[in-house]
Amino acid sequence: MVFCGGDTAYTGSLKEYINNQDLNDHILFLDFVENDILPYLYLDAFIMVMPSLIGPTNIPPWEAFKTGTPAIYSELEGIKDVLGDAVYYIDPLDPNSIAKGIKEIYENKELRNKLIISGKKRLNEIKARNEFKQFFEIIKRFRKIRSIWEFNN
Repeated sequence: MVFCGGDTAYTGSLKEYINNQDLNDHILFLDFVENDILPYLYLDAFIMVMPSLIGPTNIPPWEAFKTGTPAIYSELEGIKDVLGDAVYYIDPLDPNSIAKGIKEIYENKELRNKLIISGKKRLNEIKARNEFKQFFEIIKRFRKIRSIWEFNN
């Protein structure tokens, strides 16, 4: 299992739990991943899981669609209007919901393939409406803003 993104308030507790469960050999923590490396994570992934509490403007589901990786995503208000049936929806505050989603996609090849096909279809629909270019402009602006947030100690 690979966790990507910045260090958050709960990362320390999560790492401690993983250490106590003797799972360090099975879990890797990465910081923000550079654009030229990111596709390799998706291409080698079985599934992308993002139990986000905010959205629906998060980028990882779209990256998963692009690489043919099935995605699990939080059922947030308005998100189905954006992602449609291209992801498996979970309750981000319910560990059982997340585990159920992972298990179902792992065990159900038909569901896995349906999510991959639906993701590619959703991506193509956006391309057809020429919103894909706008989407990456948003990413560029976000990365520029994020660079302002980073401080060197």
